[in-house]
Amino acid sequence: MANSDTAETPLLTLLSLLSTSIHAIEAELKAAHMPPFTLEPQWHPLDSFDAVPSPRLYEARRVAMASANMIKALVQDVGTAMLDMSTQSLDQAAYILTADIRLLDVFKTDQEKRTGLHVDEMVARLPAGKKVDPDKLARCLRLLSTEHWWIEVSRHVFAPLRWALLNTPGSPSWAWGECARRTGDGRDAASQQHDPGGAGMEGQGYLNLASIKADYPWGALPPNTTFVDVGAGQGSVSLHILKHVYDSLPGLKVVLQDRAPHLDEGRRFWARKFPEALQDGRVAFEPHDFFERNPRKSEGALHGVLAQVHHAKVAEMPFETILGSIDNDASYKPIEAPYPIPRNGGFASKAAHRSDILMYALINGLERTTENFEKIIREAGFKINRIYPTRGTTMSIIELTIDQIRL
Repeated sequence: MANSDTAETPLLTLLSLLSTSIHAIEAELKAAHMPPFTLEPQWHPLDSFDAVPSPRLYEARRVAMASANMIKALVQDVGTAMLDMSTQSLDQAAYILTADIRLLDVFKTDQEKRTGLHVDEMVARLPAGKKVDPDKLARCLRLLSTEHWWIEVSRHVFAPLRWALLNTPGSPSWAWGECARRTGDGRDAASQQHDPGGAGMEGQGYLNLASIKADYPWGALPPNTTFVDVGAGQGSVSLHILKHVYDSLPGLKVVLQDRAPHLDEGRRFWARKFPEALQDGRVAFEPHDFFERNPRKSEGALHGVLAQVHHAKVAEMPFETILGSIDNDASYKPIEAPYPIPRNGGFASKAAHRSDILMYALINGLERTTENFEKIIREAGFKINRIYPTRGTTMSIIELTIDQIRL
């Protein structure tokens, strides 16, 4: 056992992990001819929903986030920890206020975004139905500035930072944000009455879309494959997958299965976004309740699951060596979180675990673990062929084959 006077403390180990990760991030950005990360009120190329970071950059970002968050957990005092956990909803409320009144719209030029505006001027520029109390607005922006969404340049003068652009018209997250808003505020009730989480699930698909396309070998599918999207909603993710390989796999067809109200919306959605697929007969809409036996039995159908799955592989080498050994040109394979970060990745996996609780809250559902999936897949007569982790926020792709032994 190491002498306690000479052994590295968790705090120093985290400092080392953070330093190694940051150097790797900087090197990967430079190698990709991308600018460094800043909080300036403009999007970074990697903020695009079409962007997928290199495997090394993806892992370095995750470890950096987890390390920084765990350092906070180690050094904070009891009062800060208690209040932070018990009042997190206030951060969300402050953000929702700025989104609801479209506060970013009052900034007319990039110069104003950099130098900021006084809250009195912000309120004066808001339309009549959106005006709020300037002092209360300042307090909300001051709270958001502690999370680096806004900055108080001088007294009552605030400027937006990079994350303040989230869910504003034209931003990468606008499509996702619109889905989340429809779910959260009760609008579009007709399309949500059967599935209150439907729009949110659709939006989550956008968050993972680029990695879903990049980290599964869609182009290697056999000719004349039929991709059956069970519980498809309007089929947003399947639409983009089909677009991704439309010319290279002319025999690939998509079947969207869901309840009739969702498929009605899906037909309108595909007519707007991808009418060629409708005209070519490469997408079909099939009413189906996934609690019932699936009518599809064709051997030519591709059976797959988009899911939250936890991965790990033993990491006994120094983290710097592990990070440096990642092959950016090979298929993405996740690494185990280095000590002392929890095995689930700590803060870097928080979105997945929040999604799990969100499923409970909305529909009394859950995000299944690998063991959960193995059970239901086996009961359905399949077996797992391979699990493809993705460089998204919450999803992996599970590839299934028919279990001949159970036939």
